[in-house]
Amino acid sequence: MKLTNGQILLIEAKGRNEEKDDAKWTAAKRWVAAVNTWGKLGTWSHHVCFSADEARATIDSSSANAS
Repeated sequence: MKLTNGQILLIEAKGRNEEKDDAKWTAAKRWVAAVNTWGKLGTWSHHVCFSADEARATIDSSSANAS
């Protein structure tokens, strides 16, 4: 999701934590770090949310922090 402030959020919506998730999240964090280091695709961040309220709070917080 690209915010109006230009930040790009990679949000994974989850119902519950599963065994394979740690590997996926590690890979996503490494990918985000690599993209941000490269610098040609904007500023990215990775977030895992277990509810709609958590996703909304993540979006609101990210919008406020980068303004």
